[in-house]
Amino acid sequence: MVIVFALCLFAVTSVAQKKSKKFNKVMVDPKLKREILIGKCTREGLQWGEFDSTAREEFKYYQPDATIMEQLKAPLKKVKITIVLASWCGDSKEQVPRFFKILDQAGYKQKVTLICVDRNFQGGEVKTDGLFIKKVPTFIFYRGGMEVGRIIETPTETLEQDLLKLIHEHK
Repeated sequence: MVIVFALCLFAVTSVAQKKSKKFNKVMVDPKLKREILIGKCTREGLQWGEFDSTAREEFKYYQPDATIMEQLKAPLKKVKITIVLASWCGDSKEQVPRFFKILDQAGYKQKVTLICVDRNFQGGEVKTDGLFIKKVPTFIFYRGGMEVGRIIETPTETLEQDLLKLIHEHK
């Protein structure tokens, strides 16, 4: 009985470890000579190193426009989101936590795909060439499997205003 329990526990632990190795990988960037996140990440994985300290402050103090947030709630439910970011990038440290605050306040429940890239905008084992990334962060929005728009690096107005405009333009 104890052996069966131990084997089951080992199997569950092994599966969990294999799954976690697919996300939140760290590498040393040769140009920066420091560790960065690379490839697919989770929101929890962004709570890491220097990214985390800046991100916590941005999330805490950013106040999305309440009127716009109300207008975003329903149409945002029909959108899938991919964010390509860099843990070394100041704009990513600022805009990504703000964007998550918008999603939280809008009640967005879908999984957001997060891809961390290096200085060459490559995501390690995650191929990013087809995404045509030139600046980070890049927020890519899909409806019905088709890309409907992007917010690249910094918003024109605010993240929530740009998002609302983008979603309404592509109904």
